[in-house]
Amino acid sequence: DTFEAFSIPDERSVADAIVDQTAYRKDNLVKLVNKTGGRGWLATNENIETARDLVLDHTGGLEISTNSALSVAGAIQAAYLGYETNGAVVCMICGE
Repeated sequence: DTFEAFSIPDERSVADAIVDQTAYRKDNLVKLVNKTGGRGWLATNENIETARDLVLDHTGGLEISTNSALSVAGAIQAAYLGYETNGAVVCMICGE
């Protein structure tokens, strides 16, 4: 499998992590991910809120930052698409 080009949402991300918020580096990123055999997903604002809600519901009320939710959103998408791991999955999260 290769990393495929993705469509860019019209809205600005609620996450302010060091990310390519407007996808100016999209073409270079796709080449690098394909070259290294990695994976990547685009997290919409809806994905971010879903991830935050999931953590809130399953941790006894931990409210995580939008940046923390990016890793959870990626893990959710990987699981939904059927990607399997050979070990543990770690999502770096912190509170608000």
